[in-house]
Amino acid sequence: MCPYAVSRVLTFFAPTETFLTNLLNDKIQRRVKLLNGNPAPEKVAEATKEIEKLISEYHELSSQIRAKSPQYAALTQPQRLSLSEIQQQLHSSKAAPHLPKHL
Repeated sequence: MCPYAVSRVLTFFAPTETFLTNLLNDKIQRRVKLLNGNPAPEKVAEATKEIEKLISEYHELSSQIRAKSPQYAALTQPQRLSLSEIQQQLHSSKAAPHLPKHL
């Protein structure tokens, strides 16, 4: 990925991503404090709904990042590999020639 493309992605998405992350953390902390007291069920439901909305917005932003810059997304949002995928990559790689084939 060229530096200019990374710069564009960072300029466009990073402030929003940081804002959403901070807001989500704040809402979660407020909900925890709320649950430590004797909250009305409506307050808990409202706090939960706000958190769910922010999570949805964050997932939408992540999708936009993956669509606009797959290389940047691969660095910042790596996909998890299954055990069999890891084993396959290890056995096909010269990086781990000492590993037995039965792993």
